Amino acid sequence: MDHREIPIAALVDDRPSYRVDWWVRPSTNAMGKLFSKKSSWQWCQVALVGQTLTVFHHDKSLLSLATPSSTLARSSGGHSTYVLSGNGGVELLELHCPSATAIQKLVAAFGASQTSEHWTLPTSSSVLDELVDVAKTIVEGANVSPKKRPVVPTPTPSTATVAQVQAHIRRLVAIYNDMSAVATSKEALYKAVLQLEADYMADQCSLSPLVALVLEAYPDLEYATTAFQVSITECPVCETSLHLTQTIDIHVGGKMLHCRYCHTVLSYETFLLADLVKNHLPTTVEFQVGLFSKSTHVLPMPGVPADGKIKTFMDTLWGVLTDFSTKGGDKCPRHVYADVMRPVAKVLYRTDLVQHMYRVLLLTSHVASHAEYWALPVVIQASIRRFDQFHHIAQNVVAVGSPVASIDIALVAQSVQVFETSLVLPRDHGSRSLNVRLAETAVLFHEAFFEPYAPSIGLNQALWLSTKVFVQSQKKRWDQAHVQVASRDSQFRGVQEVFPARRLRHVTALAHRPDEDDVAVAVLGAFEYDVRVGNATKLRRALVADPSLLYDIPSIQKHTTKFSIFLKKK
Repeated sequence: MDHREIPIAALVDDRPSYRVDWWVRPSTNAMGKLFSKKSSWQWCQVALVGQTLTVFHHDKSLLSLATPSSTLARSSGGHSTYVLSGNGGVELLELHCPSATAIQKLVAAFGASQTSEHWTLPTSSSVLDELVDVAKTIVEGANVSPKKRPVVPTPTPSTATVAQVQAHIRRLVAIYNDMSAVATSKEALYKAVLQLEADYMADQCSLSPLVALVLEAYPDLEYATTAFQVSITECPVCETSLHLTQTIDIHVGGKMLHCRYCHTVLSYETFLLADLVKNHLPTTVEFQVGLFSKSTHVLPMPGVPADGKIKTFMDTLWGVLTDFSTKGGDKCPRHVYADVMRPVAKVLYRTDLVQHMYRVLLLTSHVASHAEYWALPVVIQASIRRFDQFHHIAQNVVAVGSPVASIDIALVAQSVQVFETSLVLPRDHGSRSLNVRLAETAVLFHEAFFEPYAPSIGLNQALWLSTKVFVQSQKKRWDQAHVQVASRDSQFRGVQEVFPARRLRHVTALAHRPDEDDVAVAVLGAFEYDVRVGNATKLRRALVADPSLLYDIPSIQKHTTKFSIFLKKK
């Protein structure tokens, strides 16, 4: 029969299923039959569908058994190993099961499938229990990989403790409550943050809780340059007024707009350049050249370029100075370069307190709005373990431009930085080049620990490979790492997932939401850039879509490299 003649309902497999990823290897009876390498642990999918258990390796079926005539039992050889036996009790497969929570779920699903083709999957009593089970699995699975880890130093445990992180969470909750009270709209929150900046400029001894946290969470900031009230109220070229929403998008949203009259590109860089040109850099520079007969010369300084980019401005400035030459061959003196660079560095290397407050409020809104979950000891223990691993690869394994930290890692990092007053992770680049950086982080994480880093996230192999020189060798790295989306029941519950509000009644911040509203909460393995996370809360809705894009000073410094090299020459 042509399958097109079969009713659609008949093509749907409505049997219950349970799919997980596991380290498995053949038992003695099956050696050489399932894998090419004898006794080799392999990362496989174990799929229960109806009353059939199938093991897949790279989409290839290795083994298929009827569960009623099979058994799954703890091995006599070790507490973390289970044995899958077929008909007649013949041992076929060993499963490495370091987590009691994870194996209990598989055993329960396996037992249920033995009784009926249409079994019911055992479930936790609440979503909170399901979310906490992820933390238990992480903690229980620590340091028990069946494969020998690569020859890299063991991660040094951080100084973070459960009590320390809990204290930090309480601090975030207090800030969350304070700022939620004024966050009636995006405009209201922005005005409130501007006022905090103004208060800081007026009195740096009496700090608001939010400003104090920013200065502690970013111990590398130059405090004297963090507040300067950059003016983003009108086009710096034609002076056309901007709407407050445009100001917010440019200042803390990382947006690039165009002036509707003169078409100048309006970005945060544009307004820093405008401040530099109008208030700090002279319109012309005057100097003398000549060894015996001095001659005076005047060079005009560039204005704000039409594209609003600092790179364009610096290239133009470099051209103005280096193109100067007299008939006698005299060049622009070195001191002119130095005189020009002083105000340039003063303005363009400033950090922005307002942007950093928004950056801190993003993490605060995620954690504090789900504090009932984050303050649980087992969740913090799992977060600390993942932080220690992340810190290890960021500092020791390879130089990563900017690894992408999940919310749990960012929380622990911030608490450590606050208590130790030292920067423990590389400066975060927000969502810039997010997909490439996340893929690189996931590959490095697996290579160091044989564990998936972001099992619920689909990663872009093609985009990651496009940044590599030796594509074939890098593709092999990718294939050997567990960076694909994990099987459904091995994913981190709650990541990129929404729930009806009625199932999240443990969350105080969602008490006002109707039962049927779909909402997402911050959990282990989630990332700040998922705009759905926390979006049901007042503070998160008052923030811009992506408050993570801080003004990138290291990138700006690259545009002044030619000046730096020139001035270092003797």
